[in-house]
Amino acid sequence: MKKLLTVLLLMSFCHFILAQRISDVEIKNKEQRLEQDMEDLNYSRALGEYQKLFAKTESDELKKEYALKIAVCYEKVNKPLNSIEVYQKLLENDVALEGEYAESYGDALFVAGHYDEASSWYQKALDTSTDREQVYEKIKNIEDIRNTPKNIFYDVSGVSFNSELDDFGPVPFENGFLFISNRKGATGNKKSAWDGKRYLDIFYVDSAGSVSNFSKKLNTNFHEGSASITENGDMIAFTRTSRKEKDEAGVSTIQIYISEKNDKGEWDKPYSFIWNSDDYSTGHPSLTLDGSRLYFVSDKEGGIGGTDIYYSERSGDSWSSPILLGNDVNTEMDEKFPFINKKNQLFFSSNGRGGYGGLDFFMQDMNQPTPTPHHLRYPLNSSFDDFGGGANATGTAYISSNRITELDSSMNDNIYEVVINKFKGVVIDAFTRKPIPNVGVMINDTRITTSDSTGYFEIDKQYWTEKSQLIASLSGYTADTLSGVETAKFIDKNELCVLEIAQPYVEGYVKDTVSMKAVRARITITERHTGEKFEVYPDSTGYYRFAAKPETFYDMIAEKPKFFTRRAAVNTANNMVSERNFDVREIQGQRIRIYYDYDRAFIRDDASHALDTVVHVLSYNPTIKIELSAHTDSRGSEKYNFKLSERRAQKAYEYVVSKGISPERITYKGYGMTRPVVDCFDKECTEEEHQLNRRTEFYVTGYFDEEAYYGDDYDELEGKNQGFLMVDTDGEMMRISKRNITGSLATLEGQLSGYKVTIKDDQGKILNTKTTGSDGVFNITVEDKYKYSIEVLKDGETIKKLIVTSNNFDENNTYDVLLYL
Repeated sequence: MKKLLTVLLLMSFCHFILAQRISDVEIKNKEQRLEQDMEDLNYSRALGEYQKLFAKTESDELKKEYALKIAVCYEKVNKPLNSIEVYQKLLENDVALEGEYAESYGDALFVAGHYDEASSWYQKALDTSTDREQVYEKIKNIEDIRNTPKNIFYDVSGVSFNSELDDFGPVPFENGFLFISNRKGATGNKKSAWDGKRYLDIFYVDSAGSVSNFSKKLNTNFHEGSASITENGDMIAFTRTSRKEKDEAGVSTIQIYISEKNDKGEWDKPYSFIWNSDDYSTGHPSLTLDGSRLYFVSDKEGGIGGTDIYYSERSGDSWSSPILLGNDVNTEMDEKFPFINKKNQLFFSSNGRGGYGGLDFFMQDMNQPTPTPHHLRYPLNSSFDDFGGGANATGTAYISSNRITELDSSMNDNIYEVVINKFKGVVIDAFTRKPIPNVGVMINDTRITTSDSTGYFEIDKQYWTEKSQLIASLSGYTADTLSGVETAKFIDKNELCVLEIAQPYVEGYVKDTVSMKAVRARITITERHTGEKFEVYPDSTGYYRFAAKPETFYDMIAEKPKFFTRRAAVNTANNMVSERNFDVREIQGQRIRIYYDYDRAFIRDDASHALDTVVHVLSYNPTIKIELSAHTDSRGSEKYNFKLSERRAQKAYEYVVSKGISPERITYKGYGMTRPVVDCFDKECTEEEHQLNRRTEFYVTGYFDEEAYYGDDYDELEGKNQGFLMVDTDGEMMRISKRNITGSLATLEGQLSGYKVTIKDDQGKILNTKTTGSDGVFNITVEDKYKYSIEVLKDGETIKKLIVTSNNFDENNTYDVLLYL
């Protein structure tokens, strides 16, 4: 414990910037007052007092108790590294961490970005915490972070005009930026009771990096905070504390002030925004470029929770009643620092949507609002607080963060420049949604790169501007063009730029003629001009599709064991889509008849045509065996008719063999007059009725080496495998590749059975679905696409959704995931 004492005494005192007023509670002694401080979230004062108590006591038990409280306070006042150090010393001294202390240690590790260790401590806290659901949500969030792809195409670096104190909230103005700082040069000599630093002021930095106090008319002896200015620079809105802080525990609301330039080009005295109040805070203003709308933050009653984002419309000199943005932006936690750009995209920070920790950046396109704002991911977001951004006229973005870097571990607020050095895209088939390799990618008319073997490409930002078109081109396909505006939307969201090229294709269904159910078949296609052959396979609905060439004839046959083969032909002409369906019939009860003259065995002309049909059937169904059975009418003796029928059957056999059909596939037999079509024994038949009895028929008696003929397809086509065949449309026209999405579910209650895991493509088409058993494990095979949506449903309601791309799969085409529900 002495070693622990030495470490703790060296740690500095820290003030908490959001100190809360102590309620009117009777405080009987110092211990009770400290407990009240903790309950009132006044961790800054509690921290200093617990450090004093720790230094004075000689009791090891009390030292452990005070050290735990100190660690919690450090974590709460946003000093996670100090908190981690305390907890590590406690563990070295064999102090067990359970419940709120295990959770607090996990919180400190989480904020510091040590996600694996944080998850481990949250797991330990889960069984001993008084709020298991809260701890579980933290575990769940860490797993969501692991499943969120990081964007590596940004360079984030500190700007040269950062000071040793706090600098944040950059917004573009003229050729530089306005920002907020408590650096030297801030107005007034007094210091804030919150953190012992100078009061915040609005500063300006020009394009050369020269910093100056923005305006002595706007800045006062107290806090001026985040600001926003119109495009023409004639109106500014900014945050100001409402009154002088009373004491260390005092609370001041923040309010919005607005100033406009007069005829002399000078700022008029700022006036209070009409919707300010001393009863709640109103701040973090963001004006549209023309000043017609003001977005801001408030904790007024009637909101969704914490601080929420509102907006007010300007008409003349009046501002409309505040309009609360809905659940698509606001949460039950805090939304702060809105910034509306020229594209009408609202950027803001939130701690209510999971994320990496602290405040994270989100973006909502106000032109087309989505149910869930887009999380801007790493490296724009970190495990620390990320907030208050803006972009200049060249598109370079700036953000604020208290993140720890190699150059600065103070956790002060700093401004960072965000430069997009490259962006990534994928070229896909517009119909199959599958990535396409070796596609040329151009900017305007200049070829820049080629999609790789997986269909993906990268482009250095230096080659592209927001006015440039992005074009994908491949021989045999119609090209696709993304305008500069469309490309910018992908880049703004840190998403892949998707280029969809199209190729003519033939499609159709294979159905059973009788049942009209889907049939698994092998479709062999021959290009008539070149003789090139390839195969495609229907999916589980009987649907098939293959990429084709324009103005080309194709001959097609559909085959399946124990079904008669069907043929078709198609000319694509100039059609993008050509349709050919196959109605196939199962081989059962099929008969073809040929007829003879009375008392004759030779093959008549009409009989030869019928036998040609037999030859045709055998040729296109090379796995079937048949019996040729010959029959006579009832005239003549039984013995004579048996011999006559044998001769007739043999003649039919010899005819078929002469046409190139293997003798091994044919048997023949004469039945005499024992199997008449028309019974002429008990009545006198006409010549036409006798003719019906003088016939040879063929029946399918079996199958000849089917497994060798169909090869690897046999079990699939027969339905003996659990897998399924899918249509392939890639350049080589081979069997389509499959991907496996595997994973397991986790819930707070431990009930894992009965969840429906559904995989969809980017257009919402369901690729496959599985229902989990008691172990919560799923293994799902899907066809090759560029993007997948993994959705978990319970009682028909989607309770979890995860987006992955083909880039997430390993070399074995497998993606494994753990989903906390």
